[in-house]
Amino acid sequence: MDKNLAYEARTYDLGEWLEGPWVQELIESPDGDHYQVTHKNTGTILATLPAWAGPIALWMCVARDALPVLLAEQRAPDAIEYGIRIPNGDVLMSGSALDRQEQEERLTRYRDTWPQAVLVQRAVTHGDWAPAEATDNEGTTA
Repeated sequence: MDKNLAYEARTYDLGEWLEGPWVQELIESPDGDHYQVTHKNTGTILATLPAWAGPIALWMCVARDALPVLLAEQRAPDAIEYGIRIPNGDVLMSGSALDRQEQEERLTRYRDTWPQAVLVQRAVTHGDWAPAEATDNEGTTA
């Protein structure tokens, strides 16, 4: 999902009126077949679309449920880490990678050796904790 679209989705409250279940139905008519997206329980019409737009009608029915999943994929980072990229492309990290000022001070010192060194950053997101895999020298894990 595009970052701007994710921001928009978080900004606008779709309201409870959009909660499902929504259903699509092909309406055959002498004026031309079309799809109608309606609220299953109340019959409220969300949209009327031409027959060729059946996939869009289906998407509209499931979009409300899919939106939280899409937004979770685009969640804001938990933190920003900073490091120093030296000319060979390596990123050096020491000290507090979360402290930009500390990393800027390191950069000033590193530029004595590598004048082309630059401060870089990356977004950090944290997932749920899981047991660590045991290695040969660790034995068992908790």
